[in-house]
Amino acid sequence: MGTLLVGHFSYFLPAQAAPLESKTILAVFAHPDDESFVGPVLARYAREGHKVYLVVVTDGQLGVTAHAGIAAGEPLKQARLAETQCATKALGIEAPIMLDFVDGSLAQSKTMQPVAAQLGQLFSELKADLVITWGPEGGYGHPDHRMVSNLVAEVFQKGGDNWPQALYFAAAADIDLHNYNDYSANFGQYIKARWHTSAQQWLTHKIAFNQSDKQQAAAAVACHQSQFTAADIADINAFVGAKPWHVYLRQAYTQTALRQSLFE
Repeated sequence: MGTLLVGHFSYFLPAQAAPLESKTILAVFAHPDDESFVGPVLARYAREGHKVYLVVVTDGQLGVTAHAGIAAGEPLKQARLAETQCATKALGIEAPIMLDFVDGSLAQSKTMQPVAAQLGQLFSELKADLVITWGPEGGYGHPDHRMVSNLVAEVFQKGGDNWPQALYFAAAADIDLHNYNDYSANFGQYIKARWHTSAQQWLTHKIAFNQSDKQQAAAAVACHQSQFTAADIADINAFVGAKPWHVYLRQAYTQTALRQSLFE
């Protein structure tokens, strides 16, 4: 868990080390609540003094409606906006950036170009040092997750002014899923049955977090009550917050000549 490198400058990542120059981290995900998988990492880097932004590509208006009794469309969109604002506040990161595309529309050709254009604008304006997004597998294979991963990678590879120096994919290990047994009879079983993992050689960065980060991440997950029951929230927190406390990231691309790693 050594040094974070961007070009010719670096700072230390371990929680006990004082960070040097503040950097900007951009987390790009498909739906409100997708940030839950990397929540402890976002909380950690915000705690250490780095500027962390969450970009949510869709507005969530076609999400789960059954248990919360919120109608799909504008009512659910507004509810999920409030939940995402609650989650970013709980994580201690910047207010969310909502791109407001409709769930399920991201694979349409008429949608892909506008999404890519907005992502490119954000890359340049925010001057992010690195970007974190879904891996190509999209967590559990959701088409919107996969498409966000695809579009973020596409935009990153094009390059531009003030472009991020590296792209990372959120990832999970087989061993973590194998050891995940602390769940109810509902959502946790879904996670264990459906979540996609990466072989160990691709899990390039194991990012530790502490009790405070875990608690903040759990509070953020609890914000998404329109989508998750209390049992669902407990299951997600058991999965993300299982000991030993870490989140895997897989290095996708860097822009340095030697392909140096931001997380080592």
